[in-house]
Amino acid sequence: HKRKVVWRDVRAMADNPHLPFDERLKATAKAGLGWAAGVPFHVNHHKGIVIYVARRTVDHALLKEGANEQFMLCAADLIGAAWSLREPRRLVMDSH
Repeated sequence: HKRKVVWRDVRAMADNPHLPFDERLKATAKAGLGWAAGVPFHVNHHKGIVIYVARRTVDHALLKEGANEQFMLCAADLIGAAWSLREPRRLVMDSH
């Protein structure tokens, strides 16, 4: 199953009456960050999601360009790998 970067309108989510009220989401929209995308990772039994945000005035052609999306997917994997290193690192540090 191929991962994709799907951008969502932050203001539309913040104003959606069918979603729970979220003060941080409202503040994000008010700050001018108009678009958000979540990219999942799964590294060494650690699952998570990296949230990317972009200003409301971003050029969507550049945002959705193939190389940029590939960069975001790879960056999410790198962040996931760093996250998965926490426990093994702690075990090594505790053993010395």
